[in-house]
Amino acid sequence: MSNEIVRPQLADIWRIARCHRDAPHLGQLSGVTYNPVFVLGEHRSGTTILYKLLALSGSFNYLTAYHTLHYGQLLANHDNGTTAQVCQELNELLRSLGVSTRLVDEIEFTADYPEEYCFVLQDRSLSFCLRRRNLRAFDQLCRKLQYTGDPGRQLLLKNPFDFDNFLTIKRLVPSARFVFIHRHPLFTLNSILQMVRRNWREGNVINQLYSPTYARLQGNQAFTDLMQWLLKSDSPLQLGRRLMARRIARRARYYRQHIAELPDADYLSLRYEDLCRDPQDQMARIFRFLGETPRHAVDYAPWIRPRRLDLLPDLKRVEATLQRRFQTAITYHGYDREIT
Repeated sequence: MSNEIVRPQLADIWRIARCHRDAPHLGQLSGVTYNPVFVLGEHRSGTTILYKLLALSGSFNYLTAYHTLHYGQLLANHDNGTTAQVCQELNELLRSLGVSTRLVDEIEFTADYPEEYCFVLQDRSLSFCLRRRNLRAFDQLCRKLQYTGDPGRQLLLKNPFDFDNFLTIKRLVPSARFVFIHRHPLFTLNSILQMVRRNWREGNVINQLYSPTYARLQGNQAFTDLMQWLLKSDSPLQLGRRLMARRIARRARYYRQHIAELPDADYLSLRYEDLCRDPQDQMARIFRFLGETPRHAVDYAPWIRPRRLDLLPDLKRVEATLQRRFQTAITYHGYDREIT
């Protein structure tokens, strides 16, 4: 995929996401309640596959690509009985753009792809995280999902950007509960670097669908060249890698320092590696924690496709340095007691 803005349809997609067709229907949200469950973890730590597995159970209302790209007309579509038709049209558009997976991996991307709420927040408050200033927008999002979904289901949400923001979330949404997923930080960094380098080398149509700002930046050759230079594997500065490693270490430290401030009954923590080794057992743990029984019997194992843990050559060269930077997190999560 090229770094250019890919199709004229992008403008129509952005217009639909920001339309106000739901305005006459908003009064119907006044009595809608929700008790959200947040799936949180570092980027590329397994949040997507965990969110997907939970969604497959049929036990939750959750945000999808359709909800994100048609946010301004969710209530109107629901009340008019046109949701299925609009989802079909969105799938046809994605096919026309050559989008079948989410590009950074092989996970299928369609209208019902379980998506992150950061895109809805960013579009309305210029923040990818839940803050007091965008709480009203977040509240409306949750009510829309519950109203258009099954009111008897719990609300499931995901946002890696909020991994080091869970205390703020708990203050703003006291009923919130959390499922945290962790991955060995060295391989988390490895995966993030691969993703970001690919995005700025080849472009990412999905990010362009969600964000006009991202699309403009991808279409700006000077900015694209700058990002590629910052992320180069043979750069003597290795600035991109250094900044990402620092961020991973900082966010992991926030978790360690503040997790005890959450009541034990409000969170569960697991490792991506354990989910890959025994998905049925780990999913059973989560359902016990949430007090849920899966509505659909799911064999989770076929959905887990862990890839070889081969470090990028530039990370391999500084592996010992990175191990020292991440040592506290490695020890905290028990990675130093096993072969990774």
